[in-house]
Amino acid sequence: MHTYTTSRTLLLRSSQLDGGSWTELVDLYKPFICSILIKLNIQKDDIEDLIQDTLIRLFKTLKKTAPEDITRFRSVLASITKRCAIDYLRKRTSEQRKLDAGQLLEEQGHMRPLQEPEIDQIIERQWKLFLTDTAIGNVEAQCSKKAKAVFKMRLKGYDAETIAEQLGLTVSSVYRMKTQVKRCVSQEIQSMDGHAG
Repeated sequence: MHTYTTSRTLLLRSSQLDGGSWTELVDLYKPFICSILIKLNIQKDDIEDLIQDTLIRLFKTLKKTAPEDITRFRSVLASITKRCAIDYLRKRTSEQRKLDAGQLLEEQGHMRPLQEPEIDQIIERQWKLFLTDTAIGNVEAQCSKKAKAVFKMRLKGYDAETIAEQLGLTVSSVYRMKTQVKRCVSQEIQSMDGHAG
């Protein structure tokens, strides 16, 4: 598991062909890129190619941009991912126009092309999910087994009384543990969002 950081040092090392740093950056952000492409209804067969295109464009951008000039890495990554997705969607739309209308509806399940504002909304939602999932993963190592269990059960919708009964805790302990984990996750999200911008 990675400790979350998009430090200027990591960006610099990644752009200078430091294989370990590039791998760290890719491992950290590939799930985010993939989640956006899935939400944009990119065909499964094309997702890995688009991830590679996105990473190539990211590498080229990092290579020609000084890390101190990147104020919001998240914006850079989202912009590159969006451009790759739009290029793909335009190409697919062009190809689809050549197909018979009946075949198109049957193959695509009556899918309509997405507009840029919708893509931006999808990217923003996926960023928030990415931050939350990563933050929970990072914070879990700092929590007791009971606190993790409380938090996971609350996420699944269990009420405090049920959790207390199943874990042998008092209801007030359940609320306290949930609040502690939630506070840690919120702080981690703020820290991560501040680093990635």
